[in-house]
Amino acid sequence: MKLALSTNQKTQKFVEEVIKISGQNIWSCYQCGKCAAGCPVCQEMDYAPNQIIRFLQLGLWESVLSTNTIWLCAGCHTCSIRCPQMIELAKVMEAVRIIAQREQALFDITSNKLIENFGTRLKEGIAHIFQMDIKSNFHCLSDIFLQNVRYYGRIFETGLIFNYNINSGYFFAKFLKAPIMMIRSKIGFIPREIEGLDKVEKIFKKVDELEELEEKKE
Repeated sequence: MKLALSTNQKTQKFVEEVIKISGQNIWSCYQCGKCAAGCPVCQEMDYAPNQIIRFLQLGLWESVLSTNTIWLCAGCHTCSIRCPQMIELAKVMEAVRIIAQREQALFDITSNKLIENFGTRLKEGIAHIFQMDIKSNFHCLSDIFLQNVRYYGRIFETGLIFNYNINSGYFFAKFLKAPIMMIRSKIGFIPREIEGLDKVEKIFKKVDELEELEEKKE
């Protein structure tokens, strides 16, 4: 696979933004691979965590944003503990996800795309009813996850699964597992009420305000 290096202004700005948000010095990484060796979900990633750092060092920002690795990172900080250079890689992944959310043009799920791919997604969804390896739309899942937390203050699993299936187009993904989980009281029909939901909303509103300020600066 050939990768084209870039030194344009967009690349420089992207790398600087990752460093600013994460607070990590990605230039100190010398590719020892300890982060990848200890990562519990590395086998599911298309690129290893250390490769993401290398992509950033080389200015391959489009490759970074298009990978599923940034969405699969569990934020367990195993990599951070193992890193001899004390780089908190989970924070780097989080920073890239934040930027990816802003770059809606690269990942946005439009109604036209859903209609265009309806037949393919429907067939894939039916074919994978009994399987667990269906490829998710990671950006879609991340967005719905955050909305779930904002509305309920915690994860409402049934709502999360339903909204993901509808918005991703994989209507039947994990379809037969829901009744089993409900019987075992793992998920419920009604979200649980929590105290301090207004405080959770204040956090999200504050983030919205900060993002608006960032956009005005740009």
